[in-house]
Amino acid sequence: MRDIFPGHFKKSSSQIEDIWNDAFFMIDANILLNLYRYSESTKKDFLTILINRKIQKRLWLPYR
Repeated sequence: MRDIFPGHFKKSSSQIEDIWNDAFFMIDANILLNLYRYSESTKKDFLTILINRKIQKRLWLPYR
């Protein structure tokens, strides 16, 4: 069952850590447009996270 429905089972903390360390972050236009709605502190924190060296190499901004 775990092979057929993996989304219904809780992942271990090591699996979650692997996902965060290996995942690609794909930001769409809605996320970028929300920057206009965020407070200055939230906007600064969000951009700091995106510019983070660990994530920067795995950040994808699609053009369509």
